[in-house]
Amino acid sequence: MSKESSAYGHFQSVQPEPSKKLSTLHTTAYIAPEQSRFFDAAVDDPVKHGDGFSAYTTYRTRVKSSDPEFAPMVDIRLRYSDFHNLRTQLVEAHPTMLVPNLPPKQIFGRFNPKFVEKRALGLTKFLNLVVSHAVFGKSPHLIDMFKLNRS
Repeated sequence: MSKESSAYGHFQSVQPEPSKKLSTLHTTAYIAPEQSRFFDAAVDDPVKHGDGFSAYTTYRTRVKSSDPEFAPMVDIRLRYSDFHNLRTQLVEAHPTMLVPNLPPKQIFGRFNPKFVEKRALGLTKFLNLVVSHAVFGKSPHLIDMFKLNRS
């Protein structure tokens, strides 16, 4: 059997048993990578803070973990800038990997309920892609963001 590995898992060439009629049959099976330490994330419940130019929105952000090293559920409030900082850190730490995009910023109408709800959905998508990724899901930047270590 031969193996080709990557950060996303590896492929294993499988030869059929000699007793099979088609002795030239050759298949490739995908073997899943080690699971990420996290398996689910949700971003919702936007709350506006302050007034005027210094106003901002926080989002309830929940991350579940199946790793006994971490709390099984973390529930914190984060700003868009926290997600932006995480993405920047992931891009810098893994320059050859494609880091998922964040939903776009908006200067005018940034507190419009439709925009805020759409942004929460985009942040949920971003975070689920990151936490379920074989490399990003184990990133110290992600762990620090959620302070997930039990110790």
